[in-house]
Amino acid sequence: MTISEYAPRIAWSDFERMAPEVPAALRALGKAVDDSGLDKALTELLKLRVSQLNGCAYCIQFHLNIARRLGMAAPKLDLVAAWRDAGVFSARERAALAWAEALTGMARAHVCDAVYAEVQHQFDAGEIAALTTAVATINAWNRIAGALQFAAPISRGVFQPRTHGVNARAARFQRIDDEVQARRCYPLMAQLRHQLGSEDAFAARWRRLAEGGYRLVALAQGECVLALAGYRVQENLVHGRFLYVDDLVTDADARRAGHGAWLLNRLKDEARLLGCEKLVLDTPLSNALGHRFYFRHGLLATALRFSGPTEL
Repeated sequence: MTISEYAPRIAWSDFERMAPEVPAALRALGKAVDDSGLDKALTELLKLRVSQLNGCAYCIQFHLNIARRLGMAAPKLDLVAAWRDAGVFSARERAALAWAEALTGMARAHVCDAVYAEVQHQFDAGEIAALTTAVATINAWNRIAGALQFAAPISRGVFQPRTHGVNARAARFQRIDDEVQARRCYPLMAQLRHQLGSEDAFAARWRRLAEGGYRLVALAQGECVLALAGYRVQENLVHGRFLYVDDLVTDADARRAGHGAWLLNRLKDEARLLGCEKLVLDTPLSNALGHRFYFRHGLLATALRFSGPTEL
């Protein structure tokens, strides 16, 4: 069959129209996994690998598109099919991938205790529940999209993140996943958060916040961190589900180079991928330059925040 002769058995748009409750239910499962606090990059890696095992072209391409938008390292995407021998995956990622493969193939072989013991070593019970749900959900998607041969959502051209003046070849987007990386970010974060006091204090604060869902990302060039953003997904009665930006800072020696705009746009992309209805941040009333920057990028001042000490 040539490309020109290919046609889906049922088109995705027709399936969604005929059975809207089905994708809605599967998306609800996906949202539950996202809300669990598991790293989005990890779950996308699992979805990609399971889709490869099941031979679902639609889901492989769909999750490759998301992974690239998240800024995942190309070697991991290229080598996930041979993850055991690739040498680029962490122990946590390897345990999750082994668990995903075992669950996907459980009709052929029993899920052995050794695989479960390894995943227990890397994840707590709540995380294992979320991992298992993620694997079950992508298997369901694969069986629908693969059997009905939905057309793969191939992006036009090679994906490149929006750079807004940043030299894309020299700078890279990086997720800060360990304390060594976090400590490297301290000098720049201290330009914004003067009250931190020391690198050790920042590292301790980062560890506590990360346990509660805080994520730190950077735009870096070589060993130089050009811009930082800290954020978390929240939900309340005012905004619904939203991405709250705790921190956004550009190196004072590298202002007006488009780094802040580049990172803010990545945060907007991240918010959409995480199912957030909006992006929210706070800035001091005295930060006139910051106000102009946010207005230029489509953010509006919609409220005043009041704060005060708890002691009377």
